[in-house]
Amino acid sequence: MSELVLPKPYLSYSALDLWLRDPEGYRRRYYLKEPYFSTPYTEFGNIVGGALEDRDWEHKVLQPVIDKVPQGTHPEHKIEVTILGVPMLGYLDDFTMENKAIEEYKTGIRDKKGKAPWDRVKVRKHKQLPLYTLMVKEKYGSWNPEINLTWMETVWGNTSEEIHFGGNILRDNTIGLKLTGHVEVFPRTIKEWELDRMAEIIRKVAEEISIDYQLWKNKNSTSLS
Repeated sequence: MSELVLPKPYLSYSALDLWLRDPEGYRRRYYLKEPYFSTPYTEFGNIVGGALEDRDWEHKVLQPVIDKVPQGTHPEHKIEVTILGVPMLGYLDDFTMENKAIEEYKTGIRDKKGKAPWDRVKVRKHKQLPLYTLMVKEKYGSWNPEINLTWMETVWGNTSEEIHFGGNILRDNTIGLKLTGHVEVFPRTIKEWELDRMAEIIRKVAEEISIDYQLWKNKNSTSLS
């Protein structure tokens, strides 16, 4: 296998997915190092994910869903492996070490027609799940074919916060995202052939990026020096 030259020393799911969806967007992000612009949706998802990672069961954002979300034993579990010569880095939303079970969490709103952002077909096509399963297999030598993707529904609405000031209680009302309490857990069974195919996708994407990145560096060598 040829030696890879990548803009970062590893490949992540988000990088792989961006290259497959939008190569020019990948170049801007990883070659030109343009800043990542978050949205209210990603920021809210980070708040929910951080509360789950910290096991902050008292966090007011989590209260509508806390008893409905399946949890593992190792939240935000870091995993580093090399697959077909490609260094990979991932963070599993939650992981149970004993049986190697992976939990993936998503937040999201319904579209204008009331359609949910996740269903069984979309979960079945989602590459992140077999990719993380493959990484677990490479890291620990065993893997659990059963994986869950849990969707927590969010909506735009009024959020309020009590502020204690001078012996008085003030209520600050703002418009923001919040969890509705509706949760759907989508179980997904990963087949072994999917892991083999994912390994091939990882190597193929890494080689494409490596060739493209070297061509880009040669073309821009004067401006980079």
